[in-house]
Amino acid sequence: MKRYILLGTALALGTLACQQVTPPQGFCAEAPVRVTTAAEPVVVSSKFKPLAPADIDAVESTRILADKTDLVAGSLVASNCNDGLLRKVKSVGVATAGAVVRPQDFNKVYIETETVPLEDVISAGDVSADYGDLNFAEASSMQLQSGVTLQATTGTLQIANKTFNPIPGVSIALNGSLESKLQPKFRLKFAGGKVDVFEIGLTGSLGVNLEGKIQATLAADKTQELEVAKFEFKRAFFIGVVPVVVVVTPRLLVGYNLNVTGDVNVTAKANPTLNMGYGLKYVAKDVTKWQKAPVAPSITFNPTIAYTNQITGSAGVYAKLVMGVKFYGVAGPDLTAESKISLVLNSSGTPLAKLFFGSSAQGSLALGFNVLGVDLNTDLGTVNMFSQSTGFNCTATTCTAL
Repeated sequence: MKRYILLGTALALGTLACQQVTPPQGFCAEAPVRVTTAAEPVVVSSKFKPLAPADIDAVESTRILADKTDLVAGSLVASNCNDGLLRKVKSVGVATAGAVVRPQDFNKVYIETETVPLEDVISAGDVSADYGDLNFAEASSMQLQSGVTLQATTGTLQIANKTFNPIPGVSIALNGSLESKLQPKFRLKFAGGKVDVFEIGLTGSLGVNLEGKIQATLAADKTQELEVAKFEFKRAFFIGVVPVVVVVTPRLLVGYNLNVTGDVNVTAKANPTLNMGYGLKYVAKDVTKWQKAPVAPSITFNPTIAYTNQITGSAGVYAKLVMGVKFYGVAGPDLTAESKISLVLNSSGTPLAKLFFGSSAQGSLALGFNVLGVDLNTDLGTVNMFSQSTGFNCTATTCTAL
């Protein structure tokens, strides 16, 4: 019976040389499996062989130590193991006494492998999958910076007086909360042994309660951004009999911009909920290949303001959630949702301030993403999905819609 060490995240192992006395013990952790929907039958290569996580003892970048299998050179393997395995077998060597391994590992094999795109394994099929809610409390791992806490019952992130002090005499404090009910969705369609359609998106809602307090006693022109929380979700879905492991890493970033002269003390607050759906879509037959798939959000704001020391300038605070997505451990698209407060301050005349609450979404993809198909290896830069804002004219204490 194999012993397991469950680590929750993939490890980078040192090279497993043939003369190593004690090979690493098993460490495969299986991701929870999500339900998929097939619009068209899935056709899998006759060379494909599933590799059960329970049969794997160690994984390196080019080699796997596993129980004896019927794998041969040219076999295609995939496994719901850690961040997911997708490999082509180059050779299989039996572990023997000459390899100086433990007696209990004499029935193991070393599987020499190389990378392979998923389109080499699946030649046809159309499958969609819902990842499920990204409830922060259910993340497989998390990192929270000072000033940020998590409510375990609701999964709400609380931001408590996260303060920036860029220079003496300037202070920007953020307070509020963020609750995600966003759901990643995926679609993969294969035809003729190639990726025909690939779609990734977010639907659902993002509740933001954001308050920014800005105090300055001298001229300041500053911009700053901090990552204050990071989470990891790991789930698997099956395209036919082929497991696909998808890791989503939401990161919460907060920041500000400030360009004022003189003394200012202003606090602005909004409590919007963003209902949205947006994503990136690859269609092989289209001339442009990639397209955005946005749905403008519906937003309701309840603004408040407290403003003294009337000056001229601009200021803003924001919170944004950046979703990094990996397939089989290879970084793919990033999807971003942002909520922000912007102020235009007036030293004379009416109104004393203009207040804007807005939201936006972006998508991006960098070179190196070819694990699903070789033609997906494209640098898209930043794709703006939508940008929407609502403006208000403000006195020192109240605001009315523009």
